[in-house]
Amino acid sequence: MAEQVAAEDEKPAPKLFGIGVPALGWALAEAGRIPYVALISISVFIPYFATQVVGDPVQGQAYVALIGTISGLLAGFTAPLLGATLDALGPRKPWLALGTGLMAILLFSLWWAIPGGLGLSVAALVVIIAVVKVLYSYTEVLHNSLMPLQTDRKTVHRVSSFGSAVGSLSGVLVMTFALWAFSLPARPGLDWAWVPNEPLFGLDVSKFENARIAGPLAGAMIFLAVLPLLWLANDAPKVHAKFSAAVADSARYLVSLPTRLKGNREGAIFLFFRMIYADGATALVMFGGVYAAGVMGWGGIQLLILGILRMFAGAWGAMFAGWLDEKLGCKRAVQLQLVGMVVLVLAMIGTSPTRMLFFWTYDGPAVGDDALFSSPPEWLFLGIAIAIAFLSLALSSSSRSFLSRISPPGETGAYFGLYALAGSATSWLAPMVVGLATGIFQSQQAGIVPIVAFLVIGLMGLSLISSRIDGEEPEGDGDRPA
Repeated sequence: MAEQVAAEDEKPAPKLFGIGVPALGWALAEAGRIPYVALISISVFIPYFATQVVGDPVQGQAYVALIGTISGLLAGFTAPLLGATLDALGPRKPWLALGTGLMAILLFSLWWAIPGGLGLSVAALVVIIAVVKVLYSYTEVLHNSLMPLQTDRKTVHRVSSFGSAVGSLSGVLVMTFALWAFSLPARPGLDWAWVPNEPLFGLDVSKFENARIAGPLAGAMIFLAVLPLLWLANDAPKVHAKFSAAVADSARYLVSLPTRLKGNREGAIFLFFRMIYADGATALVMFGGVYAAGVMGWGGIQLLILGILRMFAGAWGAMFAGWLDEKLGCKRAVQLQLVGMVVLVLAMIGTSPTRMLFFWTYDGPAVGDDALFSSPPEWLFLGIAIAIAFLSLALSSSSRSFLSRISPPGETGAYFGLYALAGSATSWLAPMVVGLATGIFQSQQAGIVPIVAFLVIGLMGLSLISSRIDGEEPEGDGDRPA
């Protein structure tokens, strides 16, 4: 198939924020996707589910691991078929609307996650959350595969970085609102004039409504944010009329894809080594809050503030990625970002309440939960964590742009499906190694060391790619058989 790329009109198309209107519609969808991750997966709902709904933090963590395993395997190994099928069918937007609508409905149902068996059962919540995660992965494939249709290969990095920045800034606003409206008012003894005395909307803290509201809030955000995409973004034209024929053709195509990857050496190398470094980067996000709480002794408010600052830094990191991609090319941008992350993770390992960067000791007073970042090691650790967030989203944005440029024409859906597979097929590996290292050495710092190895291996593997993929057509024949 010939790749469906936005055609250039004789007259320059109108632009907003330096990108075209269709690209703007695509980017605005990220304003709902990243807040979903912040509210559900990281900051509010999953911790509430594990500690309050399950009632036992250890058992709750086991349920969360089960959710991640089931959803990761299911999404990872079916996303390539989804992407290839949609390459054959053509239009993505109707499917994206369907997946997003189902996500929103299921997220609203999390309001009935009530402790003590008064609402949905733990088993039902496990199924709901796992299905939401699978739908998130599917809609991610759909959303990513639409990106090349909004612009040309030479400017796709700008659209990718702008979308990531929009999502991060939206996450900052949503998390700040949740902190101000629901979390701080629920904290006993807090007497800040700018904070409401009670959670907004009459939410009852004794019934955990301040945590349960995260589901409906995330559902509303992800639904509203996709509307500009459905209205403004370009879609692929219809190719196959019959869904069954598209699925059959795509299944045959995917079976032959490992052989076909030989014709796109750079694409195969990138997908493999991106799988490794993305596994390390994902584990760093997964364990970042636990590490800060355990090593630095930070409490809930510190972690929420850290989350907001990380989101804000990530927005700037995404914009930085677009500039870096344009100046250096995607390959060198990703390599530079990985080098920076390796240095920062090592600096994080070497910092504790009594030590800075391995060598400098701190003998000042101990810090309690109510004190906010009051010692030099805390300020250093905070800066390191913010810098890691900056580079993490830059790495994600540059990697997405890299794949858009390196994937053969007409096969972006399948390659973004493989991109999802590469990101989830081994997503269990880094957490497992971190857990083993932590158990063997009985040290959280030692447990983080394997993450450095994942990042370094990914960095070294990218050196096997011969070109910067600086906007030129990828090597090899990209035509897909009809």
